[in-house]
Amino acid sequence: MNSYNLTFITDADIYLHVKNTVNIYLESIKSLNLNSYDFNKNIIDPIKFTFDLQALHGGDLKAALNLEILRQIDKSHANAIGYFNQNIFQYIGCGWECPKQGWDLINNEKKYFVEIKNKHNTMNSNSEKRVYERCLEQIENDSDSTCFLVQVISKKSQNSSWKGNPQVRIVSIDKFYELVTDNPYSFRDLCSQLPVIIKDVIEDETNHNVELQPNINSSSQLDQQILEIQTDLGLSISEQLKNIYLLAFEDYAGFGSFTLE
Repeated sequence: MNSYNLTFITDADIYLHVKNTVNIYLESIKSLNLNSYDFNKNIIDPIKFTFDLQALHGGDLKAALNLEILRQIDKSHANAIGYFNQNIFQYIGCGWECPKQGWDLINNEKKYFVEIKNKHNTMNSNSEKRVYERCLEQIENDSDSTCFLVQVISKKSQNSSWKGNPQVRIVSIDKFYELVTDNPYSFRDLCSQLPVIIKDVIEDETNHNVELQPNINSSSQLDQQILEIQTDLGLSISEQLKNIYLLAFEDYAGFGSFTLE
């Protein structure tokens, strides 16, 4: 096992957590191909599919079906990433727990109660209202409680009171990592090492004859477009991945000097 130099989590723990996430992530797409995918269990919107088929793919049925498969499977991927963002704190911070229901994270010692959302724009006004009311209910039951709405992709790096209530906080993921680890750059450091850890997991599992890579049939047109983008930009995969991170996290602590291992 490589050394990942993350001061807030052991190499063994981060490797195990990434491995568990990879297994969850890939389980849903191991048989992802046109011959075995069961569309009867995943009803397609026929009107939308018709527009996709004709307007996006020029009548290429295989390309349109592949896109639809990827979209449906992506719903499962979101669950896997939610698992990663939530359960990692069991390894990081003293007293953090991931209950099977209710709050995403709790720390009974500190009386912290946490809801984690991947993007700031995934909550509509009704869901925001429900979360805020839940926070108020928790504080009413225990006046020493502090509740957090943690956003992995936030509008900005922040740890701010929500609606002026200091016991209800909206926190970007970098600031939440800082709160848990006492290191303002811990989230940046994790992101820097994440590609290496995932690669290690994939290589180790493959060497143990575990088949991880799914069989994904992508259209040759899409493959060509990706190749043309890479050629035009003149960027390596690592450089392109870095730009994707910066697009989401440029304002976060430490990302001004962000590099990928």
